[in-house]
Amino acid sequence: MQLSKLASLSNHLKLVGTLAKIITRQFWIKLTRVPRQITSPGIFLSKAIGVYFFLRNACHHNVYVMQLAREVFDEIGQEGVRNVSVYGTGEIAEMLVGISAEVPVKIHSIYDDFGNTTFLGFNVLPIEAGAKNEEKIIIAAVVGVDEKIARLTRLGVERERIAVLQ
Repeated sequence: MQLSKLASLSNHLKLVGTLAKIITRQFWIKLTRVPRQITSPGIFLSKAIGVYFFLRNACHHNVYVMQLAREVFDEIGQEGVRNVSVYGTGEIAEMLVGISAEVPVKIHSIYDDFGNTTFLGFNVLPIEAGAKNEEKIIIAAVVGVDEKIARLTRLGVERERIAVLQ
């Protein structure tokens, strides 16, 4: 019993770490785009307030995406599916990999438009390879989803095999 609690805590901490890394990356992008010429305390205060709201909104967005991802895994699990693939290698795919450590549904493959790389220990395959398999494919995106669905269906993937975070 203690071992399973420890494993669950470890997985939870990994997800929190992933979320912190994503937010830090988003903050860094925002920070490097802030003008460096702060000429008055008013401008500094305005920028500081903007950074606060940016971080708050980024946290809310990422938590929301994580909830959507859990819902997708739950729905797929209720269908009796135990292995899925992921289309994408961005931050959302990173969340999906982390969440899959906590649920019965496991990630079998990762696909992207450009294969032949590695992502979190997975060999990334070209998306064309996903069309030839039978597993469900989760699209690891919340924008540009329609284009990804269209691409998959053009490759011959049945719509029932495609899961989205919506």
